[in-house]
Amino acid sequence: MFGGERLSTTGDGYVGRRRGDGSGSSSGAPSPPSVTQPLTVAAADQQAPRSRQSAAAKARRSAAAKARREVARKTSGSSEEGGGGGGSSLMVRPVPGQPVVVPTPAHAVRVSDDTCAAVERLLGYSFKSQATLREAMSHASMDEETRAAAGLGARNNERLEWLGDGALNLACAHYLHTRLPDHPEGELSRFHSVIISRAACASYVAALRLDGYLHVGLAMSATGVTATAGNFFEALLGALFVDGGWDAVETFFMSRLEPLIVERLRAPPQNYRSILTNYAVVRGLRLVFLVTMAAFVGSAGAWGVTAAVAGRDRFPRLNHIAPRPAVVPAAATRREGARMAAAGGPQRCLVIGGTRFSGLYLVQELLSRGHEVVMYNRGNTSIGDPKLMIPGESQADFDARNARTSVIVGDRTDGEELRDKLAGLKFDAVFDNNGRSLEDSAPLVDAAADMGVKHYVYMSSAGVYLKSDVMPHVEGDATDPKSRHLGKAQTEAYMVDAGIPYTSIRPTYIYGALNYNPLEQWFFERLAAGRPVCVPGHGAHLTGLGHVRDLATAMAATIETDASVGQVYNIQDRHAVTFDGVARTAATAMGMDPASVELVHYNPKDFDFGKNKAFPFRPQHFFTSPNKALRELDWSVQYELASGWKDTYENDFVPKQAQGKLKNDWVTDDMILGR
Repeated sequence: MFGGERLSTTGDGYVGRRRGDGSGSSSGAPSPPSVTQPLTVAAADQQAPRSRQSAAAKARRSAAAKARREVARKTSGSSEEGGGGGGSSLMVRPVPGQPVVVPTPAHAVRVSDDTCAAVERLLGYSFKSQATLREAMSHASMDEETRAAAGLGARNNERLEWLGDGALNLACAHYLHTRLPDHPEGELSRFHSVIISRAACASYVAALRLDGYLHVGLAMSATGVTATAGNFFEALLGALFVDGGWDAVETFFMSRLEPLIVERLRAPPQNYRSILTNYAVVRGLRLVFLVTMAAFVGSAGAWGVTAAVAGRDRFPRLNHIAPRPAVVPAAATRREGARMAAAGGPQRCLVIGGTRFSGLYLVQELLSRGHEVVMYNRGNTSIGDPKLMIPGESQADFDARNARTSVIVGDRTDGEELRDKLAGLKFDAVFDNNGRSLEDSAPLVDAAADMGVKHYVYMSSAGVYLKSDVMPHVEGDATDPKSRHLGKAQTEAYMVDAGIPYTSIRPTYIYGALNYNPLEQWFFERLAAGRPVCVPGHGAHLTGLGHVRDLATAMAATIETDASVGQVYNIQDRHAVTFDGVARTAATAMGMDPASVELVHYNPKDFDFGKNKAFPFRPQHFFTSPNKALRELDWSVQYELASGWKDTYENDFVPKQAQGKLKNDWVTDDMILGR
């Protein structure tokens, strides 16, 4: 959920919100011009050359057409030639597991009051405005004319779905917080992800027998898909909230959903891809996944996948970590105990770097969790150097951290030296923090097998994503072949090809005390000097930020679950903020009135700044969704924007200011203000 500044359509393109399954919502803005519709079997076959369409594919299309005719017959009582009633008002009798397909206005069967009453009985709620319920039953695959002919109103259910998503998150969080008062935040987050997943929402629709009341266009499969059913559930929640407020949502949650939730928490569905990957890894096998066709089975969507085994000798047999079943615990457990149980005990970790910014916080976090840390770096800063003390860390804690850390001195860019110095050493986990190019990381990736590595955690970047009109970026988005971070994308591909048990971390802009990229200092310096803040463009570009300590905890969490193997995770906080909003956030952190900030907007194309950097962010929308990491890792965001920038101001900027270490470089500002 992205809050704070309003998302809107600007001249730079559509600004919206997208889930990992490709569904979207515009918060009132028009839909983006290119919306990817779910691919049905029929659509997939139509895109293939006719000569390649098999008899099985033709049979599937025939079955789908027959299913649509059967739906029309059962819902309208008329023949196919009769056009389905042409707008007559009949009670639609649902076909279990199948949405009502309405191909054209001529085929529309007008939804009756009795049909709405049937849905109300299943929900346990009587709507004051039936129009709201009808809107929830209307899928975006129908055009406006068809929706009107079916008596579903002018709008589809996407806005209600967006609202229902928020209502579900809050209702679930409130339920868990109330029902499990002694459980730590990490456990609550895991249960939360099980309850609100797309598959879970689809199962609720099926269990409540609501799946036959969604109306879809011809573009959707007659048998439906998991994502569609899950979205329908959220739309119904949104309708409940609009019509009856929070009381209606909470009553429905407790009266209808609680039994289903308890059942799901006791036996959540397994992540079969993760299990298969782990099976191959522990047996020294390499998996190659090939998508063979798009197939939708029943009400649960599934890709047809072939998994081929190759390269048995690419890396040795590793110790298996059995996945821990997710059950509702009878008593509270300590967070550290849960982490160690998931990880199978303390791990021996090799950290590349470890003496600058995020590396320092990572080493501190790993040690605090009981792991052993060995750093590999050039030895320019020795252990015990006061420069390595993290703000807020006591001298005693600093000394204890140093005593538990060892160093291998070497240049990671010298592949031959790296192989020699790591020869014969064993590590459970490797953290590749500073590899910028494939040449940097390839020798370390190649050495992972001989070191017996169970987790290879690579610091990539959200900068690998191709610029898009649809935001936020999610882990499956296309990468940019022209990105200055191309080397990181190439390294990710190399890890996949090498078959190592990798996890890739893609942070956006990371900030915090000791940041050598002074992006927050840029704002603090100008505000402290009483100068205007020069912002490129209109100031409404949205960007994503994350605190360095949240990055460190996320990275440490990846090695404590086997589910992270073979995964990519975006890391930032849970919000996006405008450039103008960043300036005002900085002012608030400094104790200033944010309304007093003088903002000057300019067109960067009007200036030649040479090698000088006029602004710390790229002038575009750039933010990601961290939901996958929040869902799959024992991780949560501890520093939201306001608290994070206050921490940085007090623990980094103020000491630098007192020591006279500020840059106070106004060259580009003076060029802009001089016009």
